[in-house]
Amino acid sequence: MPTRKDFKVEKCLDCLRITRVDIEGDLHTHVKSKQLAEKIITNVCSEKIPLHSHSRTLESMKRLSNDEKYIQKIDELLQTRLQKGKKQTYLNVGLKKSF
Repeated sequence: MPTRKDFKVEKCLDCLRITRVDIEGDLHTHVKSKQLAEKIITNVCSEKIPLHSHSRTLESMKRLSNDEKYIQKIDELLQTRLQKGKKQTYLNVGLKKSF
């Protein structure tokens, strides 16, 4: 399992770049906030898959991991989300709009 020392976070023009330094190759991803970067690193280190995370966040965790089981679980979750599709919008017709 990777540790926090295996990741490097550096500032790009308008985002942050998270890179794995312990593995050969270019395993990296870009995120907008430092808080999200820390969350992604923590999840990859502990191999957690938060079900409420955005699909882009899951893709970033998948890119930074080298564990095939972890990547497969993330892929299964993403495929399940694609099969469900978008939620229907609900319009309460009994509610009157006040102007």
